[in-house]
Amino acid sequence: MERTFWDKGYPFLTPGAGFLKYPGKEAIEIWKAGADGLVIGSFTEVRRGGYPPPNLYFLENGLLNAFGLPSPAPEDFFLRLEELLKNIPSYAIIASFAMVTGDLNKARKILQQISDYGVRLELNISCPNVKCPLARAEDIIKLALKYFNPEDISIKLPHFTDLDALQKMVGELVSFGINIVIGNSIPGTWIDGKGNFVLSQPIGGYSGAAILPITLANLLVAKRVIRERNANSLLIASGGVSSPEDMLRCVCCGAHAIQVCSELIRGSYYSNRLLREIAKTIFRDWKIRFFLHLYELKPRNKEIASNLEEFKERVREIDGKIYISM
Repeated sequence: MERTFWDKGYPFLTPGAGFLKYPGKEAIEIWKAGADGLVIGSFTEVRRGGYPPPNLYFLENGLLNAFGLPSPAPEDFFLRLEELLKNIPSYAIIASFAMVTGDLNKARKILQQISDYGVRLELNISCPNVKCPLARAEDIIKLALKYFNPEDISIKLPHFTDLDALQKMVGELVSFGINIVIGNSIPGTWIDGKGNFVLSQPIGGYSGAAILPITLANLLVAKRVIRERNANSLLIASGGVSSPEDMLRCVCCGAHAIQVCSELIRGSYYSNRLLREIAKTIFRDWKIRFFLHLYELKPRNKEIASNLEEFKERVREIDGKIYISM
């Protein structure tokens, strides 16, 4: 492939897959508020309505959802993408695609269309509704590589509790030269005071601050593999980031970029603030505080120090946005 974004780098701070499922004016608001890029979707090869309400429940340190991977039809998604490209450069947009039918021929058409729009690709295999098990990740990656350069592809993994399995998986993935996104929600359920499930589906996905330690452990293991293999893959943290201090923790564990989703959902549903204000807090204020504190850190641990130095060397600014060199 001739097109590549290596000279721009990877957007540092973006919304995570799942918030901009039906990207429109709110995506432009988030971009203007300070996001370095936009992850739009995840969308699927067929229209999906998702699960009925109640499908969202807030807990003290996180939230439980059973959205069921709702998605517009591909033709609707691409119309929305065309509108975004009138306001946002293609190198700042990451189209997140999740295969739900298991049909590689359908996936092929979708991947080619995404490539035609000149944006980046995220392959989401982290959702329980995705019909692309980890064992088949190689098939969808090889298909994507027909239309994208490896550095323009990222693959979104679920959280692993078996760290040996994560180590093996990351080792296989970085051999393709693609980037790794660590984390989604983890399975969870909750019962209300009357003895009923709080969601329409008994088991949903639990996300938010409570899962950050799992994200950090996964990042640390993945980063060690990337370093041992001398691979060029970037590592993106997604799962539990709720403050600029959490962003720093992720970078200490090897992350090059950060995705935020649960805090956007919580802010949108749980307060009277406008999305514009919430987005400015996360994508402008958090970023300022992050960089102020970044250069104050003096870690004794050599692994953390090495991760921080690598991150600092990769940071660059383009038109007021932060990108990570590839």
